[in-house]
Amino acid sequence: SADVSLLAKKLWPNLTLILTVDTGAFSWYSGKLGCEIPIYAPLYAATEGLIGVNMDPLSRPATYTLLPRAMFYEFLPINEAEGNTCLLSNQVQLGRQYELVVTNLAGLYRYRIGDVVTIKDFYNGAPVVRFD
Repeated sequence: SADVSLLAKKLWPNLTLILTVDTGAFSWYSGKLGCEIPIYAPLYAATEGLIGVNMDPLSRPATYTLLPRAMFYEFLPINEAEGNTCLLSNQVQLGRQYELVVTNLAGLYRYRIGDVVTIKDFYNGAPVVRFD
């Protein structure tokens, strides 16, 4: 079988950057690429709306700063011992995993999108997350 790690360079010899989504189901494809070309995933988005922006293009895996004006976020702790009460952005803890619950401007209310994220940092009070 052909070496897929060299596929991008074979198709586009002058390629210097891959701009793509690399979360969720798409992570499998970026992992298969496996080449020396940098991969930048600028956005964390879903059908429900724009969720976050990658403020650190060099971080691998990518982290995303949640956008407080894009939608309202709640966080459901993954650890059963933490209960099933949603937390707000100022209540989450570094290193913990949460399922995102979103309310968007189009009227979607407290929707569990199924994404699990880990809180990696805070930027101006907004959680910075890694998609798990």
